Amino acid sequence: MFKYNKITALWTATLAVSSIGNQALAAEETLVVTAGSSEDPTAPLKGIVATRTLSATKTAAEIVKTPQSVSVVTRDQMRALDVTSVSQALRYSAGVFTEYRGSSNRNDEVFVRGFSYVPKFLDGLSYGATASSQTGTFDPWLLERVELVRGPASVLFGQVNPGGLIAMTSKRPVSQPIHELQFRTGNHHLAEGAFDFGGPLSDDGRLLYRLNGIARTQNSQVEDYKETRMAIAPALT
Repeated sequence: MFKYNKITALWTATLAVSSIGNQALAAEETLVVTAGSSEDPTAPLKGIVATRTLSATKTAAEIVKTPQSVSVVTRDQMRALDVTSVSQALRYSAGVFTEYRGSSNRNDEVFVRGFSYVPKFLDGLSYGATASSQTGTFDPWLLERVELVRGPASVLFGQVNPGGLIAMTSKRPVSQPIHELQFRTGNHHLAEGAFDFGGPLSDDGRLLYRLNGIARTQNSQVEDYKETRMAIAPALT
């Protein structure tokens, strides 16, 4: 009888310890799931690599899940390349031939997959160029990103040639204050000044603004030929 009681007590103690261990293990396996922040294709992006595109499907789609060839040149990449035109921003994109007329920045002439006069769009609207015409350059200082969509896209954009199109996104108002000034000089008597300001206008942060502009003058490799550019782009939301 004494032996039976001893065995019963041992089993009881074992079950008690096992129950305590299971409770501790359950507490340790508690998982906390948080949603990651999604990239906004219209907002400033820190870094060179973009993960989403706005032009290929006209939605904030992931590039890896987009069934079309798309290249995105971000603001940081344009700053690193020190570009002064959209064609210069696309010079390292695959399937593109740019600056074939030399260093002139009067027009953004870009060949995409062998097709010339690639149409350009600014914030989803046509920037004056069709499949058989061209317009002057748009200064990249005023842009947040430049996207290159390769291949036919008439379903979304109307009249475009089979080579593709260039979609530009302008700088938008931001909730974080921005105060940036830039001055530089260089070859051919380059003189340039630019500014970029933005942030909240109201205490509750519901009214935002963005104001950026640029002025540049420079001689060229052609004698008695001078390029002058001035632009300002205000935005309020």
